[in-house]
Amino acid sequence: MTKWVPVGDGFIEADVIRWTEPVYKKQPRGKPVRVGKRLVTAEVLEADRDGWTHLLVRGAKAVSANFGWNLRDVLLPPKDEETKRKRTTITRGGAERLLWSDESARALVASRFLNERDTAPPVSTAKLRRPPRSARHSSSGKHKRRVRNPGWKPPRPRF
Repeated sequence: MTKWVPVGDGFIEADVIRWTEPVYKKQPRGKPVRVGKRLVTAEVLEADRDGWTHLLVRGAKAVSANFGWNLRDVLLPPKDEETKRKRTTITRGGAERLLWSDESARALVASRFLNERDTAPPVSTAKLRRPPRSARHSSSGKHKRRVRNPGWKPPRPRF
């Protein structure tokens, strides 16, 4: 029997995940109408730095239909076809992952210290330097004193 565990945002490449997502139908005029929900099962192929996750759909089924619609109206993505979703969309749908037969192997794949690729973008030191003093000040070269409320005077003390 397969066991699914909640994963949230922590899925990695080669994980098999499933989540629910709403299905909409376009209308000739106006906003799209929500038809129902579907449960999508997919394998994670790649995760971009921009937040996109490339997936290979392994299966899908209609979970529910809204009032006035049938389960037939809920469109399902085709099997064995690549698609992409935002990571936040998957997380919002209550993502679960299928447990690996060897979770220690998954820990090695997920380790950021053992992977060859650097996941962090390179940091430019040019952005960290302060601009020269002449560029920091206005063209006049003098600082204007900022007065909070020019009409306010402190009350006179009473003796």
